Formats: sequence, C-alpha cells, structure tokens
Amino acid sequence: RMAEEIRRDLPVESADMRREAEREEGEAENREEMAPEVLADLVQFLEPTTRLDVRRQALQIVLGLSFPLDGSAERAFCSQDFLVGKALCRLCTATAADRLGCLTGICNFASMSREVVNYILHNQPEVIKIAYNEAFAATECSEYAARLLANCTRQLPGETHLRLLAVDPKCVEKLVERMTVSMEGSPSNTLGYSLVNLATVSRVRKELTKRKEEDGGKSMLHKLYPALMQAENEERRRIAADVCRNCTFDDALHADLLDDSDDFLVALLSVIADANDSLDQEETDKLPARLQYFEGARSSDVVLRKKVVDALYQCCATRHGRERLRACGVYALAREFDKAIGKERDGAADGPSAPKALKDITSERSDPEAVEANLHNLIGVLIRYESEMCVEPELETIRHLE
Repeated sequence: RMAEEIRRDLPVESADMRREAEREEGEAENREEMAPEVLADLVQFLEPTTRLDVRRQALQIVLGLSFPLDGSAERAFCSQDFLVGKALCRLCTATAADRLGCLTGICNFASMSREVVNYILHNQPEVIKIAYNEAFAATECSEYAARLLANCTRQLPGETHLRLLAVDPKCVEKLVERMTVSMEGSPSNTLGYSLVNLATVSRVRKELTKRKEEDGGKSMLHKLYPALMQAENEERRRIAADVCRNCTFDDALHADLLDDSDDFLVALLSVIADANDSLDQEETDKLPARLQYFEGARSSDVVLRKKVVDALYQCCATRHGRERLRACGVYALAREFDKAIGKERDGAADGPSAPKALKDITSERSDPEAVEANLHNLIGVLIRYESEMCVEPELETIRHLE
C-alpha cells in the first residue's frame, strides 16, 4: 500500500522540563502509582475555593502524575470515572490563574492516550474552546494550549475537527493564516502541527484545496506555498510540506492540485531543484515557466526532501498525476536530484526500479535511504510511457494494487 498520511507527533514536554520534573518528583519509571484513596484525597484540593498555596501544591503533584510514558499517566487520569481528569478540567475552566498548570497537565495526559483525548472531546468541550482561544492569543498559556490541540488532532483528528468547528467555523482557515504570518517559532509552528494532523481528514483536505473566486481562484493551500519555498524557517517549511503531502493522498484532488497553473508542483519542486542541474533545452522547455531559469539551491534538509519526494510519488497514483508530472518535466529534475544524492554520498545511485503497485518501502530505512528509495520509485514511474505501465485504462488509481 502507499504510505500512510503523516501525523506530527509532539513531545509531552521539552527535554529540559521533563528532566526538571524528574528531579523534583523522582524518576518517572520508578515512581509508584498513587493509590485510589490517595488520589481521591488529592483531587478535593483541586477546587477553585481551596486556599491558593494548597491548590497549587496539589496541582504540582497532579503534574507529576502526567509525566510518565509507561501508561500510568493514562490510568491516573481515567481511574475512578475520570476523577483526576474531571477535577483538572474543572479547574482549567474555572480559574484563569491556574490555567497554565492545568493546560500543561492536560496536554501531558493527552499526549499518549486516545482515551484521554476522547474524554476531553466528548465531555469537556469548554477545555477545547479555551485551548483554541489561548493558542491564538499572546499569553503564557499559548504554547501549551497549542500543544494540547496538536495532541488531540494527532489522536483523533476527525473528531477534534468537529469540536473545533463548533468553536470556530473558520478554524482551518485561521490555522492556515497563522502559518503565513512572520511569527518565528512557537506557538505558530506548534499550531501548524494541528493543521498537518487535520489534513489527514478528507473534508479538511477538500476545504484546503477548494478554490474561491474572492481569492482570485486560489485555495487556502496556495497560502502555504510561500512557506514551502522559503528557507529561513525550516520547521515551518516541513510543516507546509506535510500538509501538501497529506493532500496528495486524496486521488480526487489530483486534478485540482496538478492544474495548468502548476502552483502546487512549482512549490514542491523548488525544494529539490537546483540552479546547477544539467538539463538540455528540451528538458528545460518542459518545466513550468517559473522553474525554467531557477536560480535557487536544492534544500539540504533530508527530512524535507523525503516529504517532497513522497508527495510527488503519491501524485503518481492517478493517471492524471502521472501524465501531468511527465508533461512538466519532473523526470529530468528527479534524475538530477538522484545524481546529486549520489555525489553527496560519494557513490553512484542505483538505477530506478518502480513496482506496478505504488508501495512505500522506506519505513525501516534511515532518512537518506528513504529519500533515495522513493525517488527511484518516482523515476521508475515517470521514465515510462503510460502504455508501458501495465495499468488498465479504466483504472482510476493504482494506490491499492497488490
């Protein structure tokens, strides 16, 4: 089968924060789980009416419970009919003063547990609303609010999207807009991870690629192309590539993505093209006009390279995609990219080999090997005429061939 859509995974905490927590609370792996009766006693102090210093101390203990990755965090949150979960969410919605600590804890609990995310989505919609609003605000809570949204969209993207729509019908558009502003780092990039995760949902892909007359016939996805083509913010560039890649998994969108404007294709190819590529005049003339006299340099980011090659390879699932890539001279750029990879590792690249069914054979390989494997698959498809593909003319997609 073709590769699965990317879902961006966020760490529960930064490494420094995790180490600090382990120094204060003891090593997470060796920490004994709290007895049910002790948990019940602790939770009673997570009330807005509890004296501030006592409440904060109880909250710190709960934060300590949220750190382990061995499953005990999920058990602590969900045990006794979500006793800790209810108390933490209640405090989050009741007092702004405790919101940072509460969002941090909820984010941690949700990072490794679909059950926790499911509970929050279906029983604590106010927490999702708070997280969404805080993530877009310039507050001390913004980063952890954005992380919580990223964790929810990673675990249950479709259901999280529905909850976000209830908060803001333009939530996807707002996430895209945040990726276009010149705000460095977090939480803008963290919000981008939610956009990547949501782009695994079919209705979100359709929304991203829908063209609007009021925007000059362009789609929301067009707004991400500059992020993919710039080189100053590498993390944001990867996020844009992931969103584009996820959209290529919807075969019905290939005609819109690969239209006569070549906007989508130019954005992707700008990552792997180089001004020093050795193309003859015929090959140059086949390229989209904006790439015929390309003066940029090929990205050296191996992770980004793989995302782009994967996206191009996914486009080969449909006849329209294959024919469009051939007509736009993608083979020549892929060939030059393959040569460049060979020079980088001081050896000749192996010849291309394309399976009849498009398979992802890179999951167990390191990034450089993964790039080359799917690049060879891509070249193997593009070097053939459509009549040589051994694909029935009426077959719309070869994505699921065995």
